[in-house]
Amino acid sequence: MTKVGYKQTEEHKRRTGDGNRGKKRSKEQIKRMSDFAKSRLGKESSNWKGGIQKNKAGYVLIYSPDHPHANSHKQVLKHRLVMEEYLGRYLKKNEIVHHKNAIKDDNRIENLELVGNPHLGKIQCPHCQKEFLIA
Repeated sequence: MTKVGYKQTEEHKRRTGDGNRGKKRSKEQIKRMSDFAKSRLGKESSNWKGGIQKNKAGYVLIYSPDHPHANSHKQVLKHRLVMEEYLGRYLKKNEIVHHKNAIKDDNRIENLELVGNPHLGKIQCPHCQKEFLIA
């Protein structure tokens, strides 16, 4: 960011990248830059940390680009993957996996329970008595 009345030198523009701001690029340059960025996704990224992250709600996300229910970042909630592996099939969108002890990163199969969606509204967990909404 420049100060008012301060004229940047060419060296300063080059070092800070301000010299490229507003620069016109050809369609070929834009495509090459886009292709390069796309080639650095997932395991190829310099920020790769094993494909495991926690979201703001405290749930563990696993990088799974080929999963049919992966989010826009190609991630799936780990408790859903654990339940799918246990059942030997993909979960339906209306099936909910509940953590019995309410600890969101405790993804042991004995702590997980598959809850169907027989009706919309509130249901109560028989183990922890916690109520949650099904929408």
